[in-house]
Amino acid sequence: MVKRKTENRPHQWLQPLWDRKRHETVKRVRAAVDHLLSKETPVTLIAIRDAVKTLFRVPISTNTIQRNDQAYEIYLEHAKKRRTQGRDRELTFLLRNTKEQERIALRAKINRLRRESKDALITRLFQLETREHEHSIRERNLREEILRLTLKGSSKKAAK
Repeated sequence: MVKRKTENRPHQWLQPLWDRKRHETVKRVRAAVDHLLSKETPVTLIAIRDAVKTLFRVPISTNTIQRNDQAYEIYLEHAKKRRTQGRDRELTFLLRNTKEQERIALRAKINRLRRESKDALITRLFQLETREHEHSIRERNLREEILRLTLKGSSKKAAK
């Protein structure tokens, strides 16, 4: 029996519910940011989370804000400038230039990598560089072998 690809897709009947929840999150985050700005409080994910809980009596996680593109954009617009400077500038650029479907997974991967120690990340980087170097050597050897076999085959044809 052939496996259908529809098993991997989200249930279509849930889509209106998800859209409504996504829209509610955006409205709540916008109201929370406005509330924080009126109180001249720094706009952080935790401050937004607390403001939403105070204003709407509904808990919201910082993860929910980060996964909702519109809500996260509202946060980025009003967050301190240091948030988008320096090390985050490249990640922000990367996220903005990623397809919408892949953005959530990329953001999750970034958050997961941020939880690792610098030493673990440095080790992984060196391992990747070593594998890349070994791969380029194999690639060069294969290219040379193809060239050698091609030249050997063409010299046999010329001899006939």
